[in-house]
Amino acid sequence: MIPMKKKKVEEIMKDFYEEYQKDPKGWSFWISPPPSSDDFYEAYIVHQDEAYFLKLDSIFTPNPVGIGSKLGIEEN
Repeated sequence: MIPMKKKKVEEIMKDFYEEYQKDPKGWSFWISPPPSSDDFYEAYIVHQDEAYFLKLDSIFTPNPVGIGSKLGIEEN
């Protein structure tokens, strides 16, 4: 199990990008819109037994503000 550690969105995106470059097949991406204009977007990036969870202030800017974590996915 991968321990959940919060990181700045820039760090998580760098980690994700490096893994994606190694193996670009089989990734899934979901974006959940915020319930109100004051809330953050939620992004889920899944590949095999790992996932990235991000909370972003915007999906429309090149450098969003937010936090995220890398998570392990259990088989069941």
